[in-house]
Amino acid sequence: MTGQPLPRMRTVAQIKAIFAENGERGISDRELRRLAKTGVIPSHMAGRKLLINLDALIAYLNTSCIPSAPSDVSGIRRID
Repeated sequence: MTGQPLPRMRTVAQIKAIFAENGERGISDRELRRLAKTGVIPSHMAGRKLLINLDALIAYLNTSCIPSAPSDVSGIRRID
């Protein structure tokens, strides 16, 4: 063994249970699967189960931000 800690891999259902346990609404199954499929968060298929790296998901959720709307727009904008 190389001495590196093993990643905490969880199924979609287990991730949903962790969020529910902490009183959070969390993230939808569909969004979790999309993030994994597009490679945004590390994941692996184990048979028919999708295993998602829990630490990478938490890091992604902590660093993600919603872009704010431009503040200089008021009323109808002219399109050239």
